[in-house]
Amino acid sequence: MTDTLASATTAAEEATETLLNTLLPLAVAADRRLNPYRWVLGPRYEQVSTDNPFGSDSEALDAMDHLAPQLRACVRIAHATARHNEAWELCEALVNWLARRRDLEMWEEVFSLGLASAQALGAKAAQAHMLVGLGRCRLWQDRVDLAESNFLHAQALWTTAEHELGIAGAVEALGTVSLKRGEPEEAEERYREARVVFAGLGRERGIALMERHIADCRRERGDINTAEQLGQQAREWFRSHGDTYQEVRALRGLALTYRKAQRIHTAFDAAREARRLAQSIGATAEATELGRLIADMRLPDEKAG
Repeated sequence: MTDTLASATTAAEEATETLLNTLLPLAVAADRRLNPYRWVLGPRYEQVSTDNPFGSDSEALDAMDHLAPQLRACVRIAHATARHNEAWELCEALVNWLARRRDLEMWEEVFSLGLASAQALGAKAAQAHMLVGLGRCRLWQDRVDLAESNFLHAQALWTTAEHELGIAGAVEALGTVSLKRGEPEEAEERYREARVVFAGLGRERGIALMERHIADCRRERGDINTAEQLGQQAREWFRSHGDTYQEVRALRGLALTYRKAQRIHTAFDAAREARRLAQSIGATAEATELGRLIADMRLPDEKAG
């Protein structure tokens, strides 16, 4: 009996290893296809060759859609069996899929487990990474105070770990908290603080992201000209680098800016182009959101009819 149990335990361990060693690299490859520019912590990203098995965003999304239940189970198993590195690395690899699909229930569960695993390891950078992921989920849930707490905790951990990109990311996230609370001046200060760090590190994408955020702040503060200029600059950087998801976000911001300036036709065109791009990369949550925006700002002649 003892030998049988030992054999079964060994077989289960081997099966778990095989499952994780198969699905984690696939998730990493899909994540890298969905966003080739995002900075990462997980070491497996270095192993993703230039010959990514996924040839397009749609292929990567289809695979992740199909594997989502198994990947969710893998995070649970990895955490429960003390494979803590694999647990938080899986969460990191799910970020872009979760952002596009916005499965908030899964998002919160897996990142909570990833955080617990990072805490078990005593890995400050990994803990901070999981906290930022949790905070972003909670922003989508409109749990703004809890999101802010996550981001502040992450900022402290990144600072202890002396991880400049992490610090900048946490400050950016805190800027989003301020903007969501209707505090564009404070939000802009935080985005500009993060921009300085990204510029110092030569991170062009980080600079473009901050310009997109600052454009939103300037719009909310009534500075339409600056909002349009920065929004267009950010959109062009994302377009020229093939970062279509962020181009969608930049176009959405421009649509809102044009609408605030009463340039309804231009706003409508920007929103429609953003929705087209969102649909082309399988960003269903953004496409739905943009559909609502388009419906809300129907052209004057359409409203009259």
